[in-house]
Amino acid sequence: MRHPMILAGVLILLSGCINLGEGTRQRIRLYTLQPTVSAAEPRFGLAGQSVGVGPVYLPDYLQRTQVITLDAPNEYRLAEFAKWAEPLEENILRVTAENLFRLLESERILTFPWRSGRKPGYLIRMDIRRFEAVTGDAAHLTVQWTIEPQESEKAPRNGLFQGKSPLQGEGTEAVVAAMSRTLGDFSRRMAEELARFAEQGKAGS
Repeated sequence: MRHPMILAGVLILLSGCINLGEGTRQRIRLYTLQPTVSAAEPRFGLAGQSVGVGPVYLPDYLQRTQVITLDAPNEYRLAEFAKWAEPLEENILRVTAENLFRLLESERILTFPWRSGRKPGYLIRMDIRRFEAVTGDAAHLTVQWTIEPQESEKAPRNGLFQGKSPLQGEGTEAVVAAMSRTLGDFSRRMAEELARFAEQGKAGS
């Protein structure tokens, strides 16, 4: 996996314009989640093992191109001129894998589907229940996760992650940056769980 040269909470990849009438144009901005784990953070031992991230399952309300925010308890707002630069599912996989690459002493971090034809030593399955920002508050992420070892004699490990990151500013850039931070916190949790799982496997062998 290649290291990105620049870390950022949010990256505006490109923009276009929509004509809203005579003399008026609205710029469309495309956003992407970014890795937030620093390469200088402590690393967890997982030498000799490969890790696969995915598949990830998203609820229907997140399977759209627009960035959404929760404006009221039962009301979502779609940002008409702020869209994801790639499918959100793929963005989550890629960023989680990059975060784990910086956290784990692992040979390989792969994303689903596995192009090599071989399953990694550990799989991280993600069933995302919630992933959005509440207007004027924070970004929230709820994930039902499963770590599945390739060795059949080991039982999978399951858990629920619930995290949030306060918005630091206004607008879509602040929303996406906060979402990136929550995904970074989830990645740290997975690194800890993977390292603990691997140590338990050594103790039982």
